[in-house]
Amino acid sequence: MNYTHSSIRYVFGNIWYIVLLSVLPALCIAGMARVEEMQAMYAAFFTGDLSSISWTQIFNTFSIYNFTGWLPALLDVAAYLAIVLCASMLLAMIDKHMRIGRRTLNGLLDKVNDNVLSTAAVTLFFSAVYELWTVLFASLAFAVFSLVSVPAAQYVLFCILLLAGGLALLYVIALFYLWLPCMQITGFSPFEALRYSNQLTEKVKRRLIGSMLLSLIVGNAVIIPCVLFAPVPVSYAVMSVVYMFYFMLFIVRMEVVYFDAAQLEREDLKPRYGD
Repeated sequence: MNYTHSSIRYVFGNIWYIVLLSVLPALCIAGMARVEEMQAMYAAFFTGDLSSISWTQIFNTFSIYNFTGWLPALLDVAAYLAIVLCASMLLAMIDKHMRIGRRTLNGLLDKVNDNVLSTAAVTLFFSAVYELWTVLFASLAFAVFSLVSVPAAQYVLFCILLLAGGLALLYVIALFYLWLPCMQITGFSPFEALRYSNQLTEKVKRRLIGSMLLSLIVGNAVIIPCVLFAPVPVSYAVMSVVYMFYFMLFIVRMEVVYFDAAQLEREDLKPRYGD
């Protein structure tokens, strides 16, 4: 199964049912972006002045959370809560749709209540993994820009680092990608669900990583030119839209991959009359 195509098809086929649950997390995440720092880094990068790029600029460009003040810190908390709540509702709704083929709200709140704790734990885990990766990547990239004086070598080493580091991050995410649905759908304990998720992802890991990589490339191909050339408010607006689709695709792909890897039949793919 082509996970990118299948996930995008589901998103647009059910857009009005899931988009409203994706707006708030996207706005919060985009609101934490430090566009000025991103502009400074990308401008120095594309003009060849890599040695002027600071560690802080690299970190702030790639990091999600923003702890530069009390207001950004409050936004961090709001973003985390929004992601947990909206992801819990989306997972419950999409799982039910794929299982019975109909989009119904009956029992949805009870299912969401069951999902919140596991979603909160896994969201915190993924956030910690990504921020740790950002610290390591920023440190290595800054070392390249500081210790290597030849611009051509700087570009080559940075591209190698970005590709290798990005694939390493996606590999780690893939290892835990089905952990959440395995906990919520099977009712297994966290450790048993993790073992089961590893068994499932072992079959589809390459396709999953390829799907996530494609999403990242397309999203950044949209964001970077806007950050460089568009006014700051436009950049925030574009990032909000991109992050909204990131959020929807991440959640939808999770269910798509789970049903495919577990060899479960999806009822939502069958034609039904009266929907």
